[in-house]
Amino acid sequence: YPAVADDVTALSWNPAGLARVDRIEISAMHINLFYGTPYDFLGVAYPLLDWGTFSAGMIRVATGDIIVRDADSMQVNAGDGTLDFREYQFGFGREFFELLNLGATVKVNDERLLGTEDTGVGVDLGMQVHGLKNWPGGFSWDKLTLGADAQNVIGSRLQMGGAADVLPLNLRFGAAYVVALDRWQQKILMTLAGDKSTWRDWRSRLGVEYRLLDLAALRGGWNSDGWSAGAGLEAFGVAVDYALAFQELGMTHRFSLTYRFGERISRQREARQQELDRQVAERAEVEVKRVRSELQAQISGNEQRYLEEKQTLLAKQEKRVNLAVAQERQKQVDAKKRELELAYFKSLHYFNGIKDYMDKHFRDAVTEFEIVAKLDANYLELPFYLTRSRQLAGGQFTALKPGSLQLYYQGIDLYMESKFFEAVAVWKRILADEPNNLMVLRNIEEAESRITSMNKPQDESAPSSAPASTEP
Repeated sequence: YPAVADDVTALSWNPAGLARVDRIEISAMHINLFYGTPYDFLGVAYPLLDWGTFSAGMIRVATGDIIVRDADSMQVNAGDGTLDFREYQFGFGREFFELLNLGATVKVNDERLLGTEDTGVGVDLGMQVHGLKNWPGGFSWDKLTLGADAQNVIGSRLQMGGAADVLPLNLRFGAAYVVALDRWQQKILMTLAGDKSTWRDWRSRLGVEYRLLDLAALRGGWNSDGWSAGAGLEAFGVAVDYALAFQELGMTHRFSLTYRFGERISRQREARQQELDRQVAERAEVEVKRVRSELQAQISGNEQRYLEEKQTLLAKQEKRVNLAVAQERQKQVDAKKRELELAYFKSLHYFNGIKDYMDKHFRDAVTEFEIVAKLDANYLELPFYLTRSRQLAGGQFTALKPGSLQLYYQGIDLYMESKFFEAVAVWKRILADEPNNLMVLRNIEEAESRITSMNKPQDESAPSSAPASTEP
């Protein structure tokens, strides 16, 4: 099942699944095939924090007591012929963009049959798509995984005394869907798959797994060759699995033992991201304070100097030329003020967005980050945090009812034009329908503080600031 592969056995089923390995894994499997032929697998997977997962494994199929006959069906040996087939696997899988897994397995095949031996090299490629955003219609796309695997994209070429054989290309496709139940951490996994080989017609597969408390699992499946059933237990990093397959030539028993150990890569990544978030929040707070301080100095210093210069020039009766110079200086002061107000606007909302992100208020974080993005799409670490917040918000970005959007935008436009009384009046109309909307309440509070500042004497005025939010 190419969409289900998520452990060290993904080396064989879909190397893209190696990207989902969360801890170091060592696994061994034994299958009793027909007529006493054993199939054995031994593999290890080692995930790295930044690079993906590296894996290595070996498959061995061996049998003896092979009778060799000539063209006339006459036995020409003592019935002691042997076959020993070994495949050494080296795989790698990595996640990209938090929704795409890609992987590859390089295989070295060594076959020994009736005293002859040959070695060939082959390559498998695989991909998985997961974490899709939820779309309208009620279907939880984020619980769906799609997988595809191309075995023997480069097929091993083996020659055993006669004509050379190349292992055939085999294409596999599949999908898996997980339903999580509320009690006892119950999960139901449903999957389907199909494969087509250059040597074989299309084959279909269906499977289902019921898991309880991440401790026990029951499994059942069907494919074109027959039925299968199995069970598994896992505790303290040790997993034991058993499967019984009913096929045309009889039953086969499959046993596997897996040991997982070491700190989870997902936890390491989460801890590192939390530390990065903390550092970003500190830098954002420093930037807010810096711009606010500079803005305060500009308002209280430059404008006061302009007034003093203007009075001095008027006193000297140098009105025409020098007054024009003073007016030009006032334009420069105003331009600098607008520049600082814009910088403060961006830094404040970026800082608010980081706080909301760290508090897991992802919808509010999206709102704050989108405000900044409209002014500067590449501001500091904005692209990463905006994209991440959108993903974690699950597609739900609107913090206002649809009917309030137009009024909200109208209030923002008025605020940016310094029409604070009008902005407050418009936002209060929203409160008639949504009296507890914190974003609107914050904006009203900010606008009223601007009104208060405007009514103070010049030397007591507070620095200009931005509305708490400009996006619903």
